[in-house]
Amino acid sequence: VIQDEELKVIEKRLAGHPWGKQIKWSFDYEVEHRGDVENLFEKVIAKCEEQGPDREYAFLIDLLEEVAEASDGIDKHEATVINKVKEISLRFRSEIDRINARETSSPPLLYLLMESRIIFEWPSTMLMYRFIPKRVDGNGHPVLLLPPFLGTDTSTQFIRKYLKEQGFSAYRWNIGRNYIRTTHLPNLEKRLAILHKQHEQKVSLVGWSGGGIFAKILANLHPELISQVITIGSPVWGLKGMSSNADRLYEFTHGKKKHEGNEEYIEMVENIPPVPITCIYTKTDGIVPWKYCCEAETTREDIQNIEVFGSHCGLGANPAVLLAIAKVLKARSEGNNFPAVNGHIEKVLYPGFWKDAGKNLLSLPHKILNRQSN
Repeated sequence: VIQDEELKVIEKRLAGHPWGKQIKWSFDYEVEHRGDVENLFEKVIAKCEEQGPDREYAFLIDLLEEVAEASDGIDKHEATVINKVKEISLRFRSEIDRINARETSSPPLLYLLMESRIIFEWPSTMLMYRFIPKRVDGNGHPVLLLPPFLGTDTSTQFIRKYLKEQGFSAYRWNIGRNYIRTTHLPNLEKRLAILHKQHEQKVSLVGWSGGGIFAKILANLHPELISQVITIGSPVWGLKGMSSNADRLYEFTHGKKKHEGNEEYIEMVENIPPVPITCIYTKTDGIVPWKYCCEAETTREDIQNIEVFGSHCGLGANPAVLLAIAKVLKARSEGNNFPAVNGHIEKVLYPGFWKDAGKNLLSLPHKILNRQSN
């Protein structure tokens, strides 16, 4: 019922998705097979229920909606089939919204205890800082750094120093401590407007943890002022259902739970802004569940997730994070995607190297937890 050219586009998108080889797809559909489709639909939802909340489900929603849209305008005798496709699309979106909104557990105790790595991560970065590669020419591009929850501009000093030494114009947020309060927004909007006017170009936002929440809100409010957004261990979606190991601190400083905040701003965090976005995360994050730190990168070409090794609290002084930020800022400011990891130092710092080498020893705690849960 769909044109061949449209089928090829859908097939290409499906083949390029990380789950592509696992997804069984059929383009042949007959009305009398409706019962089979219902059965498959229930199996898919059951599988999603088992896997739990995941931003990447957005790809499957988009794919179904593309099928429904491509089906418009065909012969009237196929109307029953078209209506069924559209019905399935709406039902799937509804079910995925329900799954992604359900409450989840905070990172396990083992990962929280592993946050003590910061006593080694920050000092080691101080010692090896001069050896971290500095190969990028920032050409004066403006970058506004947003600190983590309860952090100040001191938290982003390594990143700012590293970027300045490579020619970027890296700026503090100059608001004091980040309590993740909406009262910070007016000052942030003014600072963003000033930097945009001063440099006569769009500004890039780099937000660590709670700072990434503000980066997404600003990008949704003022996309015309922003070149790109980079988040570092930030919960970029699912705030209502997500549990983190910082929730009690948040409740103590705000006097309410995070999902009781301003609905308008929570929605802005949920929405993917119309600007390039890069999400840096670690699977051994002891504060925020790592899945909530990733965007649905397969829905758009200008969305990228980058995995690094390390603790949540050490991300501000993580060499892999510094290298990734500089490369992304340079590439995206020139309209290019994130470049491939090159060079021996970068390869050692990124998880892909260890997976290829079969030496992913730092994921051992993750494997132990999975084994215990099974």
